[in-house]
Amino acid sequence: MKSFDDYFWPGQNCMRNNLGIHNQIELDAAVLSLSLGRMKTVLSETQKQRVSPEFLKSCHRELFQDCYDWAGEFRECPMGRNIDYSDPSDIPGKIKDFCDRFNADFVDKTFISSDDMADVLSEKWAELNKIHAFRDGNGRSQFAFFNVACEMKGYELVFENKDIRNLRAARDAASDGRPGLLRGMIARGLCVCDPELAAKHVGPDAARADVRKTAERHGPFWKLRQFFADDELRDIDGPEL
Repeated sequence: MKSFDDYFWPGQNCMRNNLGIHNQIELDAAVLSLSLGRMKTVLSETQKQRVSPEFLKSCHRELFQDCYDWAGEFRECPMGRNIDYSDPSDIPGKIKDFCDRFNADFVDKTFISSDDMADVLSEKWAELNKIHAFRDGNGRSQFAFFNVACEMKGYELVFENKDIRNLRAARDAASDGRPGLLRGMIARGLCVCDPELAAKHVGPDAARADVRKTAERHGPFWKLRQFFADDELRDIDGPEL
């Protein structure tokens, strides 16, 4: 097992990185810019499939491959944060169990409405966040993971700026047994991107209602990528020191 300090430059308060940066503030800015550029690729090109540990790893690897030599590898050190994240030795088994349950409870399930879907997503997001599989970049990899999963149902997650700013706190509260804020954000954020696929998974009436809700919020023609400026996902993650 690695120690918390093994992820930092020796004697410095800056995480080791592929960019040769030794100032954490500068590193945060660089990682944000590079990972958000990669986010668009993950959301548009990741194959829609039943999820697995490798699926989650691939989301993280694609996002952070420019920044860290451990991109796509599970955390090997304790986190030492206020939330009791999983012990590193438990992460592989817990992620496998999580993926098996997520496939059964979300990917393979037909829902009665997007609100029903939001209930499951908030529960699963809290569970994945509690595991905290990676040393850094959990928020952005979780966002990519759940967005790709939603696209399997004909939906995308589109968070308003105020919700993006609160997402990290909402995830942590849900992991601590208080899911209300996260559940509400997900319910507001679920928007139809494929009406035919949505109708297959929630039924025609519920899908039509969600299409109307999406059109009212964003107009009849929209894409998720159009709603994110380069800095709007900053508070989805942030440095985990």
